[in-house]
Amino acid sequence: YKLALWNQALHEVPWFSAVPQDLFIFIGVCEFLGGVGLTTPTP
Repeated sequence: YKLALWNQALHEVPWFSAVPQDLFIFIGVCEFLGGVGLTTPTP
């Protein structure tokens, strides 16, 4: 992540300041892994 982008988002979206940055990163990683799990074939 880039600190400058995070600070810009804090000013543009008011409720971002109420959620910790680590939670956003965790949710993003979970979303990505869920997408990978849906697109990879199962044996």
